[in-house]
Amino acid sequence: QTLVPQNSNLVIETFSEGYFFETTMLQVKTKPIEIPQISLPKIEPGVSFDLKNFYFKGNQAVLLDRSTPELNRLLKFMQFNPTALIEIAGHVNVPNNPPVIEGSWEHNLSISRAKMVHDYLVGQGISAHRMLFRGYGNWEMRFPRARTAKEQELNRRVEIRIMEESTFNYEKNKKK
Repeated sequence: QTLVPQNSNLVIETFSEGYFFETTMLQVKTKPIEIPQISLPKIEPGVSFDLKNFYFKGNQAVLLDRSTPELNRLLKFMQFNPTALIEIAGHVNVPNNPPVIEGSWEHNLSISRAKMVHDYLVGQGISAHRMLFRGYGNWEMRFPRARTAKEQELNRRVEIRIMEESTFNYEKNKKK
């Protein structure tokens, strides 16, 4: 049993080898509170995970300050799963428009967002040979006709895709 002050927030971070991580936030208003069951998604080749609470400034490869904890959680995930091979997929928000073309400013921005995450992880000791980064422009927007600021924010995202060793080729894919 753990005592938590009333009217406070409780953050529960859950990590386990072979699984993606989960963060649960609870508001403690009354005593006692019940901790919900937390299920972690298993990491398997072909499965992808959005980084939650991971937001960029519009038209930049710059994270909003509130995203820093999620970047640290991704680092911890990579440390808990030392054999995981991942693709870091960057996305931009260009709603109500056709797909951007490869090499365009928007496509390059999606690459820069993925590379920023890659470089952070490498700087923290994760082997570059376990990761590749790619930009997907606006080709896979969650909200192709985004109307609200929240929908636009969710289009500007980074996704982590679990790769299979037999199809993972760092040297070939790192430039895309």
